[in-house]
Amino acid sequence: MGTARGASVYFEGLRIIAAPSFDFSLNNQRKSGFLPPSIGVTGKSGPEVGIPYYLNLAPNYDLTLAPRYMEKRGLQLAEQFRYLQKDYKGDFSAEVLPHDRAADSRRYGMNLVGSYNRDGSLLGGLNLNKVSDDSYFRDLATRINIASQSILPREGFLTYNGKWWDTGSYSATARVQRFQVLQDPDNPIVVPYGRTPQLTLSTLRPDIGGFDFGASAEFVEFSHPSLVNGKRSTFYPTLSLPLISPGAFLTPRIGAHYTYYSLYEIPPSAIVPTIPAFPNSISRSLPIFSVDSGLIYERESNALGQAVIQTLEPRFYYVYIPFRDQNQIPLFDTAIADFNYTQIFSENLFSGGDRINDARQLTAAVTSRMLLASNGQEVLRATFGQRYYFRDQRVTLTPADTPRTYNASNWLAALSGRVSQHWTLEGASEYDQRDYRTERLTVAARYRPEGLKALNLSYRYLSGDINPTGPLKQVDLSAQWPIAGRWYGVGRFNYSLVDSRIVEGIGGLEYGADCWTSRIIMQRFALP
Repeated sequence: MGTARGASVYFEGLRIIAAPSFDFSLNNQRKSGFLPPSIGVTGKSGPEVGIPYYLNLAPNYDLTLAPRYMEKRGLQLAEQFRYLQKDYKGDFSAEVLPHDRAADSRRYGMNLVGSYNRDGSLLGGLNLNKVSDDSYFRDLATRINIASQSILPREGFLTYNGKWWDTGSYSATARVQRFQVLQDPDNPIVVPYGRTPQLTLSTLRPDIGGFDFGASAEFVEFSHPSLVNGKRSTFYPTLSLPLISPGAFLTPRIGAHYTYYSLYEIPPSAIVPTIPAFPNSISRSLPIFSVDSGLIYERESNALGQAVIQTLEPRFYYVYIPFRDQNQIPLFDTAIADFNYTQIFSENLFSGGDRINDARQLTAAVTSRMLLASNGQEVLRATFGQRYYFRDQRVTLTPADTPRTYNASNWLAALSGRVSQHWTLEGASEYDQRDYRTERLTVAARYRPEGLKALNLSYRYLSGDINPTGPLKQVDLSAQWPIAGRWYGVGRFNYSLVDSRIVEGIGGLEYGADCWTSRIIMQRFALP
């Protein structure tokens, strides 16, 4: 650490600091002091300025104090405390606005995040969040990803990973989880169930005479202030026989899925008409059979003036699950899973454990890749897939849902590739061949000519049938580019074609010198 007396600091020939005495770091070690201020204007808070001060308390923990004055609201006090040890680390942030002049109330928010890792065998985590009111982030956040938060988790978990029988492994987890839900009067949200607690155990023992044995078990107690509460116990052992060769694989698998429910605090249907009458206990057992298979063909060729290897990789996945009536089972954590390329190779079309679909279906897909023969780098990938149903659907999420009667799913297609040294293109779509319409589409182009130069352009579309809030059409453009000398520009423009408004806009300039950097950033985003 160095000390200066009667010194001045000059910037580009202009004296900006004069002090009788101050100290400074002589190396890269952290030092207490003021950080660059933040200046901005928001529609709800008016002009504002923040002046953070950093305190280097010890080599393994520090504190940042960040007062923020908002013209329409008053003075907000904030802090961030960070700590780091060999096996654990954490971050505690809190902010308080003693008197919000605009809301005429005291407002606050806090967040505690921690993690523990002992040699990968014992893991732990903590994520606690709380704010004073439903509008806290909408009024006071300065970034769109924070302003749009509506469900704040309060959870902690502990996981132990171990070995058994030399090649076998297991993982046990204990978790407690609740939520604070920030309600918007124009868009109310269903409060999720809390898990108080959740205990899970999974194990895998490969190559038992050529067979792989796996099992998963779960016990979870679901709590809710106004809906049915209950306990769910699940046990799902499986046995598979992987048959693998260099150009093909075949893996038949059989399992038995057993679930038991014990329900209590059941609201009377006469009081809550939308809730069906639930029994006090329910059990469900289902055999599940699947076969996953695929082939890999390769050939040498020439493309784009280079030697390449082309592949053709068909894959077939068959699932059989008999029907069980599940309408009397409450929905604790279950929804219809997003339909995508990963999901069509899964057993269940539902996420969560309260519904298991009846199935007699086959997924057929094909992937073709182009690899450079010199180093195996992938330059092009094309994928197409579809699921075929051999019987009508009977298990639905709720009794009011219409079951599927068609015999084939929508088409899924994706294409990605490096079309030149600097350009990459990506695209993915879901197409409803029955009604001849696109359900979702994503197209993106990226240009990277060299370091600190980047252009990104993308278009995203979701139909109103699959997006709960209605059709979505958004264009996103982002860039980072040198302007002149040491000046760089950065920006992002996200625009909604449906609402005809800017979702988020960011623009800024950066000047980089040998030992200092100056930035100015402006951001505009639409509140949810």
